[in-house]
Amino acid sequence: MHECELALLLPGLAASPLRDVQKIAADIEQAHKMDSEAVLEVQEVLLAFAAGRPILSADATGYLLRAFFEGLRRHIARQRDLIGLLADLPRSDRSLH
Repeated sequence: MHECELALLLPGLAASPLRDVQKIAADIEQAHKMDSEAVLEVQEVLLAFAAGRPILSADATGYLLRAFFEGLRRHIARQRDLIGLLADLPRSDRSLH
């Protein structure tokens, strides 16, 4: 789904004549980049922890996870904003082009 969104949905939204749609598309694209980087870091830390070789303290791991999930919440909020914006468009404007 992630790849489909990046390859199909976001380019279409970015090409929209509606500034609000363009802004949300740019925000979502930036969030995807940040999410991808965060996933790699979380994966590394949790795999090391599971193998009995933690590379961060328990507190630091907790903060890392908290920041990761906060980023996901922001990403979901942006997607909700987009859905709300599109739902509020008059039927004639829903093509976005």
